[in-house]
Amino acid sequence: MAEFSYPNSAHSGGDLSELEYERWATSYPASGLVGTATDLPLVYADSSGLNVKFRADRYAHLLGITWGSGTTDLVKAVAPNATGAVRNDLVVLRLQRPAYVITGEVRTGASGGALPVLTQSMATNGAYEIPVAAVAVPNGAATIAASAVTNRGWYLGPQTIVCTASTRPPPLAGQRIYDIDAGKEFTGNGVAFIAGYSDRDTGWSVSPPAAAGWTGLQTYLRRVNGITYCMMTYQRSGGTVAKHAQSKVAQLPAGYAPAYGMSLLAYASGGWLIHGHVDSAGGVYMDNHYNDFLNGHNINFGVTTWPAG
Repeated sequence: MAEFSYPNSAHSGGDLSELEYERWATSYPASGLVGTATDLPLVYADSSGLNVKFRADRYAHLLGITWGSGTTDLVKAVAPNATGAVRNDLVVLRLQRPAYVITGEVRTGASGGALPVLTQSMATNGAYEIPVAAVAVPNGAATIAASAVTNRGWYLGPQTIVCTASTRPPPLAGQRIYDIDAGKEFTGNGVAFIAGYSDRDTGWSVSPPAAAGWTGLQTYLRRVNGITYCMMTYQRSGGTVAKHAQSKVAQLPAGYAPAYGMSLLAYASGGWLIHGHVDSAGGVYMDNHYNDFLNGHNINFGVTTWPAG
Protein backbone atom coordinates (compact mmCIF):
# COMPACT_ATOMS: atom_id res chain seq x y z
CA MET A 1 0.00 0.00 0.00
CA ALA A 2 1.27 3.48 -0.88
CA GLU A 3 1.60 6.40 1.52
CA PHE A 4 -1.59 8.20 2.48
CA SER A 5 -3.01 11.01 4.59
CA TYR A 6 -6.36 11.89 6.06
CA PRO A 7 -8.91 13.34 6.54
CA ASN A 8 -9.50 14.37 2.95
CA SER A 9 -12.16 13.53 0.38
CA ALA A 10 -9.80 11.40 -1.71
CA HIS A 11 -9.20 9.01 1.18
CA SER A 12 -12.11 6.58 1.61
CA GLY A 13 -14.53 9.28 0.48
CA GLY A 14 -13.59 11.39 3.48
CA ASP A 15 -14.65 8.70 5.98
CA LEU A 16 -12.44 7.48 8.82
CA SER A 17 -12.29 3.98 10.26
CA GLU A 18 -12.02 3.46 13.99
CA LEU A 19 -8.31 2.63 13.64
CA GLU A 20 -7.69 5.73 11.54
CA TYR A 21 -9.45 7.89 14.09
CA GLU A 22 -7.36 6.37 16.90
CA ARG A 23 -4.16 7.10 14.98
CA TRP A 24 -5.33 10.65 14.42
CA ALA A 25 -6.39 11.29 18.01
CA THR A 26 -3.40 9.72 19.78
CA SER A 27 -1.34 12.89 20.10
CA TYR A 28 -3.54 15.63 18.65
CA PRO A 29 -3.04 18.57 18.12
CA ALA A 30 0.77 19.09 17.85
CA SER A 31 2.80 18.30 14.72
CA GLY A 32 5.38 15.53 14.84
CA LEU A 33 5.96 11.80 14.63
CA VAL A 34 3.90 9.23 16.53
CA GLY A 35 6.01 6.92 18.64
CA THR A 36 8.87 7.35 21.09
CA ALA A 37 12.37 8.77 20.88
CA THR A 38 13.78 5.25 21.22
CA ASP A 39 12.16 4.11 17.96
CA LEU A 40 14.39 3.55 14.95
CA PRO A 41 14.62 6.75 12.88
CA LEU A 42 11.78 7.16 10.40
CA VAL A 43 14.15 7.75 7.46
CA TYR A 44 17.20 5.64 6.59
CA ALA A 45 19.43 4.66 3.66
CA ASP A 46 21.08 1.33 2.86
CA SER A 47 23.29 1.96 -0.22
CA SER A 48 20.65 0.35 -2.44
CA GLY A 49 20.45 3.36 -4.73
CA LEU A 50 20.31 7.13 -4.89
CA ASN A 51 17.43 7.22 -2.47
CA VAL A 52 16.29 7.25 1.13
CA LYS A 53 13.57 5.12 2.68
CA PHE A 54 10.71 5.74 5.11
CA ARG A 55 10.10 2.81 7.43
CA ALA A 56 6.79 1.00 7.07
CA ASP A 57 3.87 1.36 9.46
CA ARG A 58 4.92 4.71 10.85
CA TYR A 59 2.66 7.69 11.52
CA ALA A 60 2.84 11.44 11.97
CA HIS A 61 0.50 14.38 12.56
CA LEU A 62 0.75 17.74 10.81
CA LEU A 63 -1.72 20.39 11.95
CA GLY A 64 -4.32 17.77 12.83
CA ILE A 65 -3.86 15.74 9.60
CA THR A 66 -2.53 12.19 9.93
CA TRP A 67 0.12 10.69 7.65
CA GLY A 68 1.07 7.03 7.37
CA SER A 69 4.05 5.52 5.55
CA GLY A 70 2.16 2.45 4.34
CA THR A 71 2.72 -1.26 4.91
CA THR A 72 6.04 -1.44 3.05
CA ASP A 73 9.09 0.80 3.23
CA LEU A 74 8.55 3.92 1.16
CA VAL A 75 11.37 4.85 -1.25
CA LYS A 76 12.07 8.49 -2.14
CA ALA A 77 14.60 9.46 -4.80
CA VAL A 78 17.49 11.81 -4.07
CA ALA A 79 18.57 14.16 -6.88
CA PRO A 80 22.03 13.50 -8.39
CA ASN A 81 24.82 15.73 -7.09
CA ALA A 82 27.22 17.16 -9.65
CA THR A 83 28.19 20.26 -7.68
CA GLY A 84 31.73 19.11 -6.90
CA ALA A 85 31.12 18.98 -3.15
CA VAL A 86 28.88 17.32 -0.59
CA ARG A 87 25.30 18.62 -0.81
CA ASN A 88 23.02 18.87 2.23
CA ASP A 89 19.44 17.78 1.53
CA LEU A 90 16.49 17.88 3.89
CA VAL A 91 13.83 15.17 4.11
CA VAL A 92 10.46 16.52 5.18
CA LEU A 93 6.84 15.60 5.62
CA ARG A 94 4.85 18.16 3.67
CA LEU A 95 1.18 19.03 4.07
CA GLN A 96 -0.06 20.58 0.84
CA ARG A 97 -3.22 22.66 0.84
CA PRO A 98 -5.97 22.78 -0.36
CA ALA A 99 -5.88 19.02 -0.99
CA TYR A 100 -4.71 18.43 2.59
CA VAL A 101 -2.46 15.60 1.49
CA ILE A 102 0.81 14.85 3.30
CA THR A 103 3.75 13.33 1.45
CA GLY A 104 7.36 12.59 2.23
CA GLU A 105 9.70 14.74 0.15
CA VAL A 106 13.45 15.19 -0.30
CA ARG A 107 14.31 18.85 -0.65
CA THR A 108 17.54 19.48 -2.54
CA GLY A 109 20.00 21.62 -0.62
CA ALA A 110 23.08 23.62 -1.46
CA SER A 111 26.58 22.35 -2.09
CA GLY A 112 28.51 22.55 1.17
CA GLY A 113 25.84 24.87 2.56
CA ALA A 114 23.07 24.90 5.07
CA LEU A 115 19.98 22.74 4.88
CA PRO A 116 16.98 24.12 2.98
CA VAL A 117 14.71 26.37 5.02
CA LEU A 118 11.45 24.75 6.06
CA THR A 119 8.24 25.94 4.46
CA GLN A 120 5.60 26.48 7.14
CA SER A 121 2.94 28.53 5.45
CA MET A 122 -0.49 28.98 6.97
CA ALA A 123 -1.95 30.30 3.70
CA THR A 124 -5.01 28.61 2.19
CA ASN A 125 -2.97 27.15 -0.66
CA GLY A 126 0.35 26.99 1.19
CA ALA A 127 2.52 24.08 2.28
CA TYR A 128 3.53 23.18 5.80
CA GLU A 129 6.60 21.03 6.47
CA ILE A 130 8.32 19.37 9.40
CA PRO A 131 11.86 17.90 9.12
CA VAL A 132 12.45 14.19 9.55
CA ALA A 133 16.02 13.68 8.30
CA ALA A 134 19.08 15.35 6.77
CA VAL A 135 21.08 13.71 3.98
CA ALA A 136 24.70 14.45 3.11
CA VAL A 137 24.84 13.62 -0.63
CA PRO A 138 28.41 13.06 -1.88
CA ASN A 139 29.45 14.55 -5.20
CA GLY A 140 28.76 12.08 -8.02
CA ALA A 141 27.24 9.51 -5.63
CA ALA A 142 25.27 6.62 -7.11
CA THR A 143 24.03 5.41 -3.73
CA ILE A 144 23.30 6.86 -0.30
CA ALA A 145 25.06 5.17 2.60
CA ALA A 146 23.41 4.67 5.99
CA SER A 147 25.95 7.02 7.59
CA ALA A 148 24.86 9.87 5.29
CA VAL A 149 21.42 10.14 6.95
CA THR A 150 20.92 12.07 10.19
CA ASN A 151 17.66 11.85 12.11
CA ARG A 152 15.80 15.18 12.47
CA GLY A 153 12.37 13.98 13.56
CA TRP A 154 10.77 14.57 16.94
CA TYR A 155 7.99 12.63 18.63
CA LEU A 156 4.68 13.70 20.04
CA GLY A 157 4.31 12.96 23.72
CA PRO A 158 1.17 11.95 25.60
CA GLN A 159 -1.15 14.73 26.73
CA THR A 160 -1.22 16.08 30.28
CA ILE A 161 -3.33 14.04 32.71
CA VAL A 162 -5.02 15.48 35.80
CA CYS A 163 -4.96 13.02 38.70
CA THR A 164 -4.54 12.55 42.44
CA ALA A 165 -1.61 11.04 44.32
CA SER A 166 -3.37 7.64 44.27
CA THR A 167 -4.55 7.70 40.64
CA ARG A 168 -1.35 8.49 38.75
CA PRO A 169 -0.84 6.70 35.41
CA PRO A 170 2.36 4.79 34.57
CA PRO A 171 5.36 7.18 34.25
CA LEU A 172 5.83 6.87 30.49
CA ALA A 173 8.69 8.97 29.15
CA GLY A 174 7.30 12.42 28.46
CA GLN A 175 3.99 11.78 30.23
CA ARG A 176 3.00 14.94 32.08
CA ILE A 177 0.57 14.90 34.96
CA TYR A 178 -0.93 17.50 37.26
CA ASP A 179 -1.36 15.99 40.73
CA ILE A 180 -4.10 17.96 42.47
CA ASP A 181 -3.01 16.60 45.88
CA ALA A 182 0.56 17.83 45.41
CA GLY A 183 -0.61 20.92 43.53
CA LYS A 184 2.08 20.68 40.87
CA GLU A 185 3.18 19.05 37.64
CA PHE A 186 5.31 15.94 37.21
CA THR A 187 6.94 14.46 34.10
CA GLY A 188 7.54 10.74 33.60
CA ASN A 189 11.01 9.51 32.63
CA GLY A 190 10.02 5.90 31.92
CA VAL A 191 10.72 4.83 35.51
CA ALA A 192 9.27 7.46 37.83
CA PHE A 193 7.64 10.89 37.86
CA ILE A 194 10.00 13.83 38.33
CA ALA A 195 8.58 16.86 40.12
CA GLY A 196 8.10 20.02 38.11
CA TYR A 197 6.72 23.20 39.57
CA SER A 198 3.60 24.23 41.44
CA ASP A 199 1.32 26.68 39.72
CA ARG A 200 -0.51 27.74 42.83
CA ASP A 201 0.10 29.50 46.11
CA THR A 202 -1.83 27.83 48.90
CA GLY A 203 -1.51 30.86 51.18
CA TRP A 204 -1.09 30.56 54.96
CA SER A 205 -4.23 28.51 55.16
CA VAL A 206 -3.19 25.06 56.31
CA SER A 207 -2.28 24.21 59.91
CA PRO A 208 -0.39 20.92 60.41
CA PRO A 209 -2.45 18.81 62.85
CA ALA A 210 -0.75 18.11 66.17
CA ALA A 211 0.16 14.53 67.02
CA ALA A 212 -1.12 12.81 70.16
CA GLY A 213 0.22 14.49 73.30
CA TRP A 214 0.78 17.82 71.58
CA THR A 215 -1.31 20.96 71.02
CA GLY A 216 -0.73 23.48 68.24
CA LEU A 217 -0.23 27.06 69.39
CA GLN A 218 0.89 28.90 66.25
CA THR A 219 1.02 26.64 63.22
CA TYR A 220 1.23 28.02 59.71
CA LEU A 221 1.92 26.16 56.48
CA ARG A 222 2.20 27.36 52.91
CA ARG A 223 3.38 25.99 49.54
CA VAL A 224 4.52 28.29 46.73
CA ASN A 225 5.94 26.97 43.44
CA GLY A 226 6.84 23.64 44.98
CA ILE A 227 8.47 25.04 48.13
CA THR A 228 6.94 24.39 51.56
CA TYR A 229 7.17 27.16 54.16
CA CYS A 230 6.18 26.53 57.76
CA MET A 231 6.16 28.29 61.13
CA MET A 232 5.20 25.87 63.86
CA THR A 233 4.96 26.14 67.64
CA TYR A 234 3.51 23.25 69.63
CA GLN A 235 2.99 22.72 73.34
CA ARG A 236 3.45 19.43 75.11
CA SER A 237 0.01 18.45 76.45
CA GLY A 238 0.84 14.85 77.29
CA GLY A 239 3.30 13.25 79.67
CA THR A 240 7.02 13.99 79.95
CA VAL A 241 9.22 13.07 76.99
CA ALA A 242 12.52 11.83 78.43
CA LYS A 243 15.68 13.53 77.19
CA HIS A 244 16.98 12.16 73.87
CA ALA A 245 13.65 10.34 73.34
CA GLN A 246 11.86 10.80 70.02
CA SER A 247 8.30 12.11 69.87
CA LYS A 248 6.07 12.81 66.90
CA VAL A 249 4.88 16.41 67.11
CA ALA A 250 2.73 16.95 64.00
CA GLN A 251 1.56 15.52 60.67
CA LEU A 252 1.78 17.54 57.45
CA PRO A 253 -1.10 17.28 54.94
CA ALA A 254 -0.50 15.54 51.59
CA GLY A 255 1.59 17.52 49.14
CA TYR A 256 3.71 19.37 51.70
CA ALA A 257 6.26 16.74 52.71
CA PRO A 258 9.78 16.58 51.21
CA ALA A 259 10.71 13.74 48.87
CA TYR A 260 13.32 12.60 51.41
CA GLY A 261 13.63 13.09 55.16
CA MET A 262 15.15 16.41 56.21
CA SER A 263 16.68 17.59 59.50
CA LEU A 264 15.01 20.40 61.45
CA LEU A 265 16.28 22.67 64.21
CA ALA A 266 13.93 23.93 66.91
CA TYR A 267 14.06 25.66 70.28
CA ALA A 268 12.38 24.75 73.53
CA SER A 269 10.59 27.36 75.59
CA GLY A 270 13.62 27.38 77.92
CA GLY A 271 15.88 28.40 75.04
CA TRP A 272 17.73 25.11 74.55
CA LEU A 273 18.31 23.64 71.12
CA ILE A 274 16.36 20.65 69.80
CA HIS A 275 17.18 18.51 66.81
CA GLY A 276 14.21 17.13 64.85
CA HIS A 277 13.26 15.97 61.39
CA VAL A 278 10.41 15.78 58.88
CA ASP A 279 10.05 12.54 56.93
CA SER A 280 8.79 11.87 53.42
CA ALA A 281 5.39 10.82 54.81
CA GLY A 282 4.95 14.27 56.40
CA GLY A 283 5.64 13.34 60.01
CA VAL A 284 7.34 16.08 62.08
CA TYR A 285 9.44 14.74 64.95
CA MET A 286 11.40 15.95 67.96
CA ASP A 287 14.55 13.79 68.16
CA ASN A 288 17.52 14.95 70.22
CA HIS A 289 16.99 17.17 73.27
CA TYR A 290 19.22 17.43 76.30
CA ASN A 291 16.53 17.83 78.95
CA ASP A 292 13.30 16.10 79.79
CA PHE A 293 10.47 17.74 77.84
CA LEU A 294 7.70 18.40 80.36
CA ASN A 295 3.99 18.97 80.03
CA GLY A 296 3.48 22.65 79.17
CA HIS A 297 6.85 23.07 77.44
CA ASN A 298 6.80 24.57 73.95
CA ILE A 299 8.78 23.61 70.87
CA ASN A 300 9.28 26.30 68.21
CA PHE A 301 10.42 25.25 64.72
CA GLY A 302 10.61 28.88 63.55
CA VAL A 303 10.51 29.53 59.78
CA THR A 304 11.52 26.35 57.93
CA THR A 305 11.48 25.58 54.20
CA TRP A 306 12.07 22.59 51.92
CA PRO A 307 11.16 21.47 48.39
CA ALA A 308 7.89 19.56 48.48
CA GLY A 309 8.36 16.10 47.06
